[in-house]
Amino acid sequence: MEDSFSMRLIINADDLGISPQVNAAIFTLMQAGLVTSATMLPNAPALEAAAAGSFRHPHCSFGVHLNLSQFPPLQPHPAFAGILDEEGCFTKKVLSAPLGLGMMRAALAEWRAQVARIQACGITVSHLDSHDNVHVRRPELFPILKMIQKEFGIRKVRITKNIYSPRSPLRSRGLYCQKMIFNYALRHVYRTVTTSGFTTFQSYLEAPVEDQRRYSSVELSVHPGHPAQEFVQETASLQTPWREKLGFPVDLITYRTL
Repeated sequence: MEDSFSMRLIINADDLGISPQVNAAIFTLMQAGLVTSATMLPNAPALEAAAAGSFRHPHCSFGVHLNLSQFPPLQPHPAFAGILDEEGCFTKKVLSAPLGLGMMRAALAEWRAQVARIQACGITVSHLDSHDNVHVRRPELFPILKMIQKEFGIRKVRITKNIYSPRSPLRSRGLYCQKMIFNYALRHVYRTVTTSGFTTFQSYLEAPVEDQRRYSSVELSVHPGHPAQEFVQETASLQTPWREKLGFPVDLITYRTL
């Protein structure tokens, strides 16, 4: 019997709005049909240019890259003091700092303001994910995420990573179980549509074939325009005939068509 398997892939560029260079790189790849979706950093310096550029790519989807780890907050709050630097900008301290009630309330107000800012730019928000994947790395924020979804009626969200390459394997069985529980809760608490798989573009290319084919739909995150060598290599790989090497057909979709 002929194999009728076909993978539905979303290629999502993170950090749209972080800089003019990143904006230009993402839009160039969208124009070439190599990136199908992007998420905007609401408090980033090049956001307005990113929003303006998005209207030239109606075939793509645009979401919100919820942020608690870089740039100044849109809603300053005393509870953020422990995760800000001397200039009042968010830092990666949020990945390990205690998240008390005050911080949770501040995060809710901040994420509310971030989604509202993207909408104020005229963007129809297709989905949510987060800078440094804080929404999955800090599961304490799960109730805040769900409040934001309900308030804005956003039914699509990025899951936690569940596809790994031999070069960067999953650390433990316990972590695998935690990820399964998180993804289940994400889909069923305030009914949410997600892909069945998520990983980085490079990890997907390096994953065993049985893992590549395990899921009916997969989101691959990319970071075009970033100067880090790993992202330069990632973009270079994205511009090769990588689909032909997978050994099965691929349909590129967006979060709007998921």
